[in-house]
Amino acid sequence: MNRTTARFEGRYHGLSQAQILTGLKQLKGLQLSRVRGLSFAADQGVSAYAATSWVEHLDEPACPNRLVFVAC
Repeated sequence: MNRTTARFEGRYHGLSQAQILTGLKQLKGLQLSRVRGLSFAADQGVSAYAATSWVEHLDEPACPNRLVFVAC
């Protein structure tokens, strides 16, 4: 994210997982929201990413490369 911030000359502000989940939960009629982390797999010959389970709040020791959110 530091390279992205530098590229946009400080005009980029990444949202935290908590900020995104809070925003999702404020949507009218939202019934379900879940998040899943994706990290680059050690053996990308099989799959590019290793995924966590779908959870309400991701609590992983290492920050994943990507976050996937679902809201119904």
